[in-house]
Amino acid sequence: MRKKCLAGIMVLCLLLSMMPTMAFATEAECTKTEGCTAVAHEEGCPAADPASGGDGNDPTVLLDEPADGYTEWTSTDSLPTSGTYRLADNVTIKPTFFEYATVTRSLVLDLAGHTVTVSDEGDGNYAYFVNSSNASLVIEDSVGGGKITNAGTTDRMLTLIQVNNGSFELKGGTLENTSSMGYAVFINSSAQLTMTDGEIKNTVNGGYAVYINGTAGFTMEGGKVTQESTYSSSAAIYANNSATSVSISGGEVVSNSMGVYAAFTPVSVTGGTFQTESHAFQTRNTTIEPAAGKTVSVDSEGAVFYTFSESNNKIVDGEFTAPALTKSYTQEEASNLTVSGGTFDIQNIAASTNDNSKITISGGTFEKAVPDLDRYLDTDKEIQIQPDGSLIVGESSGETPADPVSVTINGGEAKSFDTLAAAIEEVNKASAGGSITVSLGKDQIVTETIQINKDLNVTLDLGGKTLRGPDSGYTIQFGSFDKGGAAKPEDCEYTNSGTLTLTNGAVIGYRGILNYFGNVVLDQGLTLTTTERVVNTYGGKITVQGAKLKSTTAFGVGLFNSFYPFDFNASSAVTNSTHEKNKSAEFVMTAGSIDVVYYPVSGNNQRSAGTKATITGGTLTASEEYTAIYWPMEGELTVGGDAVITGGTGIEAKMGTITVKENAQIIGTAAYKADEPTNGGSSPEGSALLLTSQMYGAEGQYQTSNLLTVNIIGGTLTSQKGNAVTVYNTEKNTAQTTHVTVSGGQVNGKLSGITSVTTGENTVTTNGNTQTTSKSNTTLTVSGSVAPASIDADGSTAYFANVTQAIASLDPDATEKTQISVFGNSTISTDVELQENITLVVAPGVQLTADVTSGESEKVVVTEQDANGNTVYKLVAKPENPEQTYVASITANGQTAYFDTLAAAVKTVQSGQTITLLKNSDTTGTITISRAVTFTLDPKTFTMKDTIAAGSGFVLTRSGNTYTVSVYTPPTPVTPDDNNSGSSSDHDSDYTISLPSRTPGGTVKASPRYAESGETVTLTVTPDAGYELDNLSVTDRKGNEVKLTEKGDGQYTFKMPNSRVEVQVAFTRVSSLPFADVAEDAWFRSAVEYVYENGLMNGTTATTFTPNATTSRGMIVAILWRQAGSPTVDYLMEFNDVAPTAYYGQAVRWAASEGIVGGYGDGRFGPNDIITRQQLAAILYRFAQQQGYDTSARADLGGYADLGAVSSYAVEALQWANAEGLVNGTSATTLSPGGNATRAQAAVILSRFCQSIAQ
Repeated sequence: MRKKCLAGIMVLCLLLSMMPTMAFATEAECTKTEGCTAVAHEEGCPAADPASGGDGNDPTVLLDEPADGYTEWTSTDSLPTSGTYRLADNVTIKPTFFEYATVTRSLVLDLAGHTVTVSDEGDGNYAYFVNSSNASLVIEDSVGGGKITNAGTTDRMLTLIQVNNGSFELKGGTLENTSSMGYAVFINSSAQLTMTDGEIKNTVNGGYAVYINGTAGFTMEGGKVTQESTYSSSAAIYANNSATSVSISGGEVVSNSMGVYAAFTPVSVTGGTFQTESHAFQTRNTTIEPAAGKTVSVDSEGAVFYTFSESNNKIVDGEFTAPALTKSYTQEEASNLTVSGGTFDIQNIAASTNDNSKITISGGTFEKAVPDLDRYLDTDKEIQIQPDGSLIVGESSGETPADPVSVTINGGEAKSFDTLAAAIEEVNKASAGGSITVSLGKDQIVTETIQINKDLNVTLDLGGKTLRGPDSGYTIQFGSFDKGGAAKPEDCEYTNSGTLTLTNGAVIGYRGILNYFGNVVLDQGLTLTTTERVVNTYGGKITVQGAKLKSTTAFGVGLFNSFYPFDFNASSAVTNSTHEKNKSAEFVMTAGSIDVVYYPVSGNNQRSAGTKATITGGTLTASEEYTAIYWPMEGELTVGGDAVITGGTGIEAKMGTITVKENAQIIGTAAYKADEPTNGGSSPEGSALLLTSQMYGAEGQYQTSNLLTVNIIGGTLTSQKGNAVTVYNTEKNTAQTTHVTVSGGQVNGKLSGITSVTTGENTVTTNGNTQTTSKSNTTLTVSGSVAPASIDADGSTAYFANVTQAIASLDPDATEKTQISVFGNSTISTDVELQENITLVVAPGVQLTADVTSGESEKVVVTEQDANGNTVYKLVAKPENPEQTYVASITANGQTAYFDTLAAAVKTVQSGQTITLLKNSDTTGTITISRAVTFTLDPKTFTMKDTIAAGSGFVLTRSGNTYTVSVYTPPTPVTPDDNNSGSSSDHDSDYTISLPSRTPGGTVKASPRYAESGETVTLTVTPDAGYELDNLSVTDRKGNEVKLTEKGDGQYTFKMPNSRVEVQVAFTRVSSLPFADVAEDAWFRSAVEYVYENGLMNGTTATTFTPNATTSRGMIVAILWRQAGSPTVDYLMEFNDVAPTAYYGQAVRWAASEGIVGGYGDGRFGPNDIITRQQLAAILYRFAQQQGYDTSARADLGGYADLGAVSSYAVEALQWANAEGLVNGTSATTLSPGGNATRAQAAVILSRFCQSIAQ
């Protein structure tokens, strides 16, 4: 019994000893926050509700904790209040006034992409309420797209999240308030709000996104706060107590009203972006100072700061875009703003002129010319204007210029002014004319356009300083226009006789210079940089002589008529007026640069009619997307000298006269476009020169002339990706006419040198190297010296600088047959490698100085003659019995070519090669060679009836079977001279001194003419102008040389031997020719020397004569006019294509009045048309008759097979010219009357005419 009691006592003790442990364990589980969500009972114990984590019975037994720490919340009508949960579905809650989700401990809620909606059915005020200092709420969104919203509760006050104590952290998801009296987040008392991600958002007027009250604090490290209310008092972040704090180090603040409102709350901004429709900050104490590695960006439609009285706001750094830095909310007491750094795109410092804010700026960069910026500078600070126009506030240099701006009028005493605006006010008081100099002593910032009165001659010497112009409008306006009440443009005045010169410094502004009718000179040392248009002129003249012009977004120089400002929207009838008051613009550029996005130089069709532009130096550059020079108007555009023009398209012209010459370079950089250009505007397609005259439609846009005339006589035109020159021939406007002549220069294109595109029902007629279209009235003449090879395909003709380029332009995989034509007065000077689908058609006048070879191992080159006498080269399979078909062959470099005629073989053979006869050559005729070459003709056992002869200007020598053709050097003519007159019988004791007959290049005289043995004889040598002594010798009767002693001044002496002596002398020409392309041994050199030294012909450039270029009709008439003494005549000239001011204008007037020329009979003279051989003969014949020279000589032309091609007007002239040796045949049987006369041929003909006929 006693043992049983003891056992019972021991068990009881054991149970009692375990109770504290069990109680402790229960308490620990009850207070566990991880894995358990408990709803408190009155006793403070957890419930056993499975939804709270229990097992349904024992509150001390918990379910297993999820692996990631989150438990799925499956309820769709309630929210958890503690623990760590992830929503499993959307939730709709209906909080009441007394019942709502209250967080008293710790709650982490992952929205997981789901939406929590607060229904309007309840009358509660909160979705979540945190009201314990120990409570914490964390909302996140692991999936994205999750949100808590009170959508539909717009008519009552409802707060999604209210935190009175404790903390709330938003890590993800969106808190969206849609109630006009509601809050997305309300932080009160001592609560703390931290935001690292997600969005807090208000969508309605009157609602709040973030509202901070009491001593609460808000820390924003990321995420986004959005305020869509447009009420002026609304703000994305609203703080309403001095004890609160706001710290923003990242994220975005976006507001349709203000960004941050803090009447008393200090605000610290160390990072983040702010985008507001009203002011960014309405605060009293804000510091913006980005932390290391962070940025602050403010983009506001209102001021950066909307300040209270006694505010102290500070900007240390950041990026700010706003109308103004500050605007005062009240004027009770001044507010303070200090700026020590940052980048500002603002229009004003203070929003109003009566703002009493105290603003101190000690640093920062201002992108615009802010008015009165210097007024707010801190001590020892100054504004430094940067090359991009921005203004940097930095340390003062300490130097104070004696004269910030000085003005000198007509050489008087200089006056000093503090600002340029004040100086110009003084300038505008001066009388018209005179001379005024405005000099800068320090940088100037102007916020309004500087206007200089018309008729003044003003030089603005920037003195190496910078003029920063306004951020809208022009920096400088010269002259003015006021139409007043005038109804028509001709009722107004368009005058400005003054000249404005800018030099030595920089001008930076939105736009540069606006010129009304005056002259503007942009001189060496000037840099003019703008955002938009650099220069606009209405009438007047713009001269760029060394200045550098640049626009970062737009145009360069715009050229317009003086009537244009009368009505910028005027119809063509108004702006097209030819009234004498409507002056055209003029542009001259000799050096410098224009570098813009589009159109360095441009006009606007009829609004720019008559414009004249001459560019002889400098560079014009447009981006690849735009054209460099856009010329859609009448007028004259000349590009020469060393000018370089680069753009997507170099030049696009629709009308006017375009001339490219000398060493100019025009470059197209855009990708090639096969599309037809637009009617108006420019669409760059890669050409160096794009000609689209037919693109304006039936009405056109011209003033008095519809003609587009293009003369390429020099320069280099290059397309990097397309055609160097593109000519569009459409049938849209048969009234407009285009004449394109390419007689010199170089054309280099990725695709072709020159392309003529013909569309519609146009048909093309080709005559030699000239194309004419039937409907678009376009003629294109291409000199063989520039682009001798052409390909016709798909309605277009492409011309190439050589045959190799033509072949390279073809698709190597193409199977269709392609014909490459090489036309007159040209030379194939690079090796040609033929392909199977390519045939080469070579005109009779073409010279081959390179090989034509096969590009395919199993094929050989053969020739055949077509009906027009052309030699056709093509590839065929190697013939097994070539002698059955071919007459001759040439083997070179391991390849054998076969020829159907001996003439074709001789035409093809190169120096050092051998022609082998394969059978008898039975053709009876003359094979003419007009190139220097040495070859061997191996007849084998065959015979030839052909005769091989040298062409005009060449000589043939033969040694056995070797033929050598060389340039012909005419013999020196010998004529009797009086120096040998007299009889030796008069001097029986003296010996004769025999002098040469008249020697070309000078004379030699002897004194005495007869001398005794031992007597001293003096020879005096006198070279003609342009010559010098080459050799002088004296020999006795036996041929022994007699010693000569030079005495100087052209005198030499010798002792007379005991016999007669013979004096021989030779002179050599001292060439005055500067032309590198006229060789010393050229057959035409002496002729070029003659015409050059006698002023009849000049070079195409300072160093080139371009002998193979063609000669125009206007050029020949001008030469004869000068030969006739340049007579002045008063004769009404009716040619519509001859401008009186052109270099040939007066010459054509004179020649027409004398009957020397008569034009084409359709009102045209064709001054730029290439002159033919028969036209040249006819003009010379009539000129000789007009001058009274003997023109009776006649030659029989019956031996020329093409005599029938001679026009009736030229038969007699050619008979005379041939008889006089002026115009010979191009071969023994051809006269080629319609062939073009090269400059070399013209020089020979003119020199012969002047030296043999005009004596």
